[in-house]
Amino acid sequence: MSGGLWSTGFLSYSLWEHGLISGLNCREYPENHTDLESLYFVKRLFNGRESGIKLSKVEKQLTTMIACEDRLKMDVLYFLASMMKTYSKSSEVIEPFLLRIVDNLKECKKFPWGRYTFEDSSHELEHMFEMFKGEVRKSWTFPGFIALLEVI
Repeated sequence: MSGGLWSTGFLSYSLWEHGLISGLNCREYPENHTDLESLYFVKRLFNGRESGIKLSKVEKQLTTMIACEDRLKMDVLYFLASMMKTYSKSSEVIEPFLLRIVDNLKECKKFPWGRYTFEDSSHELEHMFEMFKGEVRKSWTFPGFIALLEVI
């Protein structure tokens, strides 16, 4: 990906198009976005753990929670980890950034998720083409925000 454009010999897809199709905020990341928030919420709800938390564990935790702010944060975490950053079946460990940002729902709401999903999908597509040396010859389960590319 270069300058907000992902391209192969048969497909070009820009950050601008991603924003138009998805309706998601594609602006620049806030300064120090990787340092956003804390792991207080996650540590409290996952017995002090701050990494290695799987999507299935979040789903299980949701089944035991009543409606409250913690439940809302857990719902947001589940949504982000299952829709905005999807994982292959073999690796469903939630990335630390998602674990941190849900601690502040106001920041989470205004975060540029369009840019995030575009960059993540671009990275996954580049990885796929590198693996298959530019030609996909067999079925491949794409672990990214692919629904928008399916529209194209």
